Amino acid sequence: MNNIRRSFCTAVFAVALCSIAASNAQTAPGVGIPTVPTNLPNIRTFLAPPATFNPVAASAEALQQHGYPPCPDRLKAPAAYKAWAKAVSAPQTRLQSPKLEQTTVCNGPARVFNGPARVVGNGTTAGNIIATNSSNWSAYVAYNHVVKPWAHGAIYAYWIVPVARQAFGTSTGTWDYSSQWVGLDGFASPDVLQAGTEADAVDGTSSFYAAWVEWYPLNEARISNFVVSPGDEMFVQVWNTSPTVGNAYLLNVTTQQAVSLTFDAASGTSLKGDSVEWVVERPSLGGSLATLTNYVACPFDACYAFGSVGGGTFNKDYYPGMNTAVLASNTTIYELSMLDSNNAVISVPSLVGPADLWFRDSGPAY
Repeated sequence: MNNIRRSFCTAVFAVALCSIAASNAQTAPGVGIPTVPTNLPNIRTFLAPPATFNPVAASAEALQQHGYPPCPDRLKAPAAYKAWAKAVSAPQTRLQSPKLEQTTVCNGPARVFNGPARVVGNGTTAGNIIATNSSNWSAYVAYNHVVKPWAHGAIYAYWIVPVARQAFGTSTGTWDYSSQWVGLDGFASPDVLQAGTEADAVDGTSSFYAAWVEWYPLNEARISNFVVSPGDEMFVQVWNTSPTVGNAYLLNVTTQQAVSLTFDAASGTSLKGDSVEWVVERPSLGGSLATLTNYVACPFDACYAFGSVGGGTFNKDYYPGMNTAVLASNTTIYELSMLDSNNAVISVPSLVGPADLWFRDSGPAY
């Protein structure tokens, strides 16, 4: 009898918890899926998935309902699918009450230098990559302003959070900053939908690490109770469910903690869908570019994006080293090197595999 009473009480308690969660749930604009508010009005999280939920076997609707990112086509993009499946099926605990901090840090659109770009790559292995310079991004970008395949798009990558050191010769008592992220728009658009990590340092005595989401022109929103440390392996995927509703799924593979957020664009802002990018950036504070952290090196692996073309949904994959034979019409791959105010190179990306990048800092940043 006592066992029956205990079982009954447990069941009642579980129902009560579910009722509380459901009563706090809202409906995400544009997708009709229950979500839970956070402490910032434009950002929400998802209800916890059931313990038995299998994201690899789930439908696209079920994935979105439980805050999992959309998947690539298993047959058309097997390498991209394998990287995605590894992330969503990894051991993980979903952060259910993310604490968000609105910051003054801004990870903005690319500030690309005017002037002639140069063509690199041989047109077979890496395609004809256009190399140019930027004052805030080191990056690989896929760009298509004609078709805009990422108007309904997604992008992801794995990376190792770098160790943050202050750049040599800059012991001024102010912080140096670096951001590692993936996103949509921002190469030639006034907005950027993005999520990633930061690795900051000051005077060789202190360092700071965090994960964040952002939809520029809003500033970075840090997830203060999502722990990030140097050497951690991250998986981050960003996608949109409407022109004004974005999503981010962040997994710390090392700590086995995950968080999934859905958030709104600023008033008057909507996704253009003309670029996707894998970036190491020096952000802005108060409108001025920060000094870049001496992050030394940061590998990005499984860099994939997928767009919706020809009436399909997430039916075309993209990656930094796409062969020109399979690169979609009107799509260009750009390689951006970051320069400081004296035009010295401070951060560069290198293509080390079809979908793998190696970022490193140099010169004044090192």
